[in-house]
Amino acid sequence: MSPRAVSKAKAPKTVVIDEPSALTTDLTSVLPIDREELAVLVDALGLPRPSRVSPLPDILRSAERTASRSWSEIRAPLETMSDATFADHLTPLIAPDRVVDIRATAYEAAPVPVRLYSSRRHEPGWAGLRSGAERDFEVLAPYIDGDISYFVLLNLKLSMGSSDELPWAALNGAELAFFCAVVDAWRMQFHLTSARRRSRPQPVTFRFDDILEAQRDGWETRDRRWLLTALGETLGVLAHPGGRSGVTFPVLTLDELRQHTRDWVERGWLEVIATGENPTLQLGPPITGAV
Repeated sequence: MSPRAVSKAKAPKTVVIDEPSALTTDLTSVLPIDREELAVLVDALGLPRPSRVSPLPDILRSAERTASRSWSEIRAPLETMSDATFADHLTPLIAPDRVVDIRATAYEAAPVPVRLYSSRRHEPGWAGLRSGAERDFEVLAPYIDGDISYFVLLNLKLSMGSSDELPWAALNGAELAFFCAVVDAWRMQFHLTSARRRSRPQPVTFRFDDILEAQRDGWETRDRRWLLTALGETLGVLAHPGGRSGVTFPVLTLDELRQHTRDWVERGWLEVIATGENPTLQLGPPITGAV
């Protein structure tokens, strides 16, 4: 190795520390804040007037107290981040045109339901709002598209326990409610068949009435061990930081359940083992691995 190479290897690297970019950052900042303090935040950061689709107007109108903390006390968790940078991160909250509900987290924090807001004028930045533990809310910013993609892919991989992909790109509320009822009907029969010993494997089958019963039990009994109940309640939490919207799955009628069953049989997602008014069914290959 030449002396010149040694000199280059030992040369100290100069690092210039500057204000972080408004759209690129390594960690998401979390700001606990009470309902009445959001007005202080908007004024202190000089944010524009929120649009009708922003969550801020409804929250500000419901504030019944005056803020007891000054902005310097409220912003303490932001540490060295400047007001101008944090204001840039919160811009999607003012006039969002995209809203995503996920179970997200800041660095080394527990994942909880978070509603993320974004604006195509300021992509790929997102700002989040969730119910707080010590304060009414927690404002989280910034998120970027890569953060969301990572959380989605990681949680799908860990929660499904299988690498099999589902055959659909998206389901509407009625289709998702039907899927949950089918899974619960299948699970019930799976548990019942597991109570008897067999010398040979046997496919798990269920009847149409089992789907009907799974939907009825899912609404009448709040047992979160079953998918329809658990996911239905989760939707209510995700739809609003406080979980008070009451949004959940639609209750499917008998005719709707029969129509969904016929559609899924035609697509191969369900297979008919025995026909009749109460047909015997089993999961089709496209969704067997995922369930």
